[in-house]
Amino acid sequence: MKEKVTVAMAHYNTPELLQLSLALWLNQTVPCEVWILDTGSTESIDHWASDNVKIIHIPQCNPKRHTAEVVANACQYAQDNCTTKYLMQTHVDVYPKSRHMLEYWMSLMSEHPVAGYGMSDRSFFDPSIKDRWQGVMGHSLTMVDVDVVRANKIDWSLQKGVDKYGLSINGWDTEVTFGMDLIESGIALRFLGRDKNFKLASDKWHSHCRSYTTAKMHASNYKNVINAYGNSLSFEVLQEEIKQEFIRLKKMLSDSWKVDINKYNHG
Repeated sequence: MKEKVTVAMAHYNTPELLQLSLALWLNQTVPCEVWILDTGSTESIDHWASDNVKIIHIPQCNPKRHTAEVVANACQYAQDNCTTKYLMQTHVDVYPKSRHMLEYWMSLMSEHPVAGYGMSDRSFFDPSIKDRWQGVMGHSLTMVDVDVVRANKIDWSLQKGVDKYGLSINGWDTEVTFGMDLIESGIALRFLGRDKNFKLASDKWHSHCRSYTTAKMHASNYKNVINAYGNSLSFEVLQEEIKQEFIRLKKMLSDSWKVDINKYNHG
């Protein structure tokens, strides 16, 4: 029997994404247990729990400190409590496009105990990170050998990022301490691509509909967020692209994977 993997995905107020996400993860060629790490949703998702799906509530942090701190705490919880050899850290709006994705990531682990997508471009960002983001492993779809990262004391702490790496609160983000710890440790990393800012990121392995959750978090000022980051693609165009991607993924499930998504209608 193939080795089981833990898939830990952060979630916030997007229960409408869970059906598609669970159908894709639970039909990989290797068995997995999905941990939905809820970071303070206003609507309960406890009814989505099943034999292979755990709902874990991560306490909210002070949003005035950094809105992403609770997501980093969720990643830390998964890394500290995972009981399988391999852990995939991801988000509810990141979707595998190949049934062999987990199996392929696992095949990289013997030579690269951490594999995933690099942090998105921060060259326009806060001065404390804008010249240091390249080579930082992201957190959208990252598999780790749990024993290796624990042995090297790799962690996700905002405070460590400030105290040890000299980042400002604004310069820090979810994966920065994790990524800088990895660089300092010398662990062999495997980059399969790089995250994108406020765009639909898609390749043969995954689709990352990152603007979906972000839009719900910052609904009233989302256009201003895009404009501040110098992105010319409008919010309406992004949302239409994501809508079409959901349609493509559901068609892939039914036509190629032969999976009935309605079996995952726990909500």
